[in-house]
Amino acid sequence: MAAPARSRAAATPSAADAPPSVVAVIGDDDLLVSRAAAKWAETLRPPGQGDGLELDIVEGEADLVGDAAAVVGRTLQALESLGLFGGEKLVWLRNATFLSNRKIMQNEEVKRRLERLRGTLEAGLAPGVRLLIQAGPVGRDHAFGKALRKLARCEDHSRPAKPWEHEKYAIAFAREEAARIGIKLRPDLAERLVQTVGTHSRQIASELGKLRVYLGDRDTPTERDLADILSPSPESGPFDLNDTLGHRDPAAALQVLAQLRFQRQHAMATLAFLQHHLRSLILMKTCLGRKWVRVSGDGYRTRAAWTSDPEVTAQLDDLKPDPRTWTGFRLGNLVEQVRNFRGRELVDGHLAVLNAHMAITTGADPDLALEQAVIRIATPSPSRRSA
Repeated sequence: MAAPARSRAAATPSAADAPPSVVAVIGDDDLLVSRAAAKWAETLRPPGQGDGLELDIVEGEADLVGDAAAVVGRTLQALESLGLFGGEKLVWLRNATFLSNRKIMQNEEVKRRLERLRGTLEAGLAPGVRLLIQAGPVGRDHAFGKALRKLARCEDHSRPAKPWEHEKYAIAFAREEAARIGIKLRPDLAERLVQTVGTHSRQIASELGKLRVYLGDRDTPTERDLADILSPSPESGPFDLNDTLGHRDPAAALQVLAQLRFQRQHAMATLAFLQHHLRSLILMKTCLGRKWVRVSGDGYRTRAAWTSDPEVTAQLDDLKPDPRTWTGFRLGNLVEQVRNFRGRELVDGHLAVLNAHMAITTGADPDLALEQAVIRIATPSPSRRSA
């Protein structure tokens, strides 16, 4: 996958490589974690043992301290017992949820057992015995998390830390997953899909699976196909809110805001989306106004010709996000929306978001502060309304 920012300390398993004795597959993208763990399980299993006798699975889901300690104990027992055929076996600690639970990881009994496991790994497993650990995010702020990265071949399948980077990550996954199942998904439709169903990989994969069945013998979906088959996610609400604000529609914006409240979307999270979108609009308007870019076409066919002026290029290189990396679909949306604002209106809208954020942190009603900011952004100035 090209775009998702994902740190990895190991390559995808290959039959040509000598299998490591300890592998850890971790991260908060549970679909990619489960897929990668399954691939490693096939790689690490003893050769010729397809009946499961040499695969010892320890289920790692544990929400209580006692259950977590018991899981570590069963893992140690499995590692220390001999396999039935020449001592070769794979121990798979699957879905070790407690490794992401800060409270459980601070318990003395759990720490004592994990310390014993760490010692076992440092001493080296018995010949032919391998350990596969599958878990969510494992922090570096406790001893076992640090040791795991040192002692295991570690793959980290985590989404970007910054929420505003989730969309780019999800779009890249959507295109890769579509290609994997034989769908030719245009970049603009990948973006539309993510804005409809959300940024979680498992939901995207599920919706693409439905689309694959719906398409039948076809391999290239249309916008109508997506509208017919996709199930909107609560995550799509902030994108809908951005669109209604960009088209200066206060009534529609307030309706979307009411739906977000019903879905228990936190006001601060909504403000973060608005702030990011307004920054993008201000940046787009600045680039157009200073003639740093010429835009042609519309929709996903939007094309941008950026200036080659070295001074401007140096300024663009320092921007985050870099507008030159935006897809045609996103460029088209932003260009269409900035035409609905005067430059000062965008600055005032951004200021309204900052004021709402400050008001909430100092005790104001979150829903009221957010609603006032949305009305201010979506309502055109009197001079524009009379034009």
